Amino acid sequence: MKKILLLAIVVAIANFSFGQDYNAGSRTIKGSKEITKAQTPQQVIDSLKAHFPNADAVHYYQTNAATAKGWSVTTDDNLLEENAEASYYTIKFKRKDFQYFALFRANGSLVRSEFQQVDVALPAPVVATLKKLGSEKYKGYMIVSKNYWKETEYDKVREFYVVRAVKKDNYKVGKTVCVDAAGNVVYAEE
Repeated sequence: MKKILLLAIVVAIANFSFGQDYNAGSRTIKGSKEITKAQTPQQVIDSLKAHFPNADAVHYYQTNAATAKGWSVTTDDNLLEENAEASYYTIKFKRKDFQYFALFRANGSLVRSEFQQVDVALPAPVVATLKKLGSEKYKGYMIVSKNYWKETEYDKVREFYVVRAVKKDNYKVGKTVCVDAAGNVVYAEE
């Protein structure tokens, strides 16, 4: 009975953690205004189809040049100012296991993108790093979520894994560790 209760708690925590990172509609494109597909330049739509031919439930946004320089995906809901010139377009879509945001120029060229995949298999170097951290720093913790992130800006690409773990004996105590694909710790919560 205790094992079933423990399993139910772990599943609830994992679902809560998953929901925090991947809640539909919770993340917006800061400083942008949602528009229709018809209002989006055909070059942007064609570029999206070239990268993701099966993309469903796509949302389109107008983004002005000033906002594009500091483009970020956030939980804020700051809409594009009415008089601001929109020379960039942002798209977002999601599937069951990932979500994707991209900033395009009006000509369809990709400027920046952010990709998040949830509940992924971790590569061997990341697993090795987590095992080492688990035996040294985080004894008594168990993993409840494993997300992969890829951020692209022109030719620069950053890929990393964000792993969330909770104490086995106290699920309210959690830690987040960010590790790159080579197994280097980018960030570890103390």
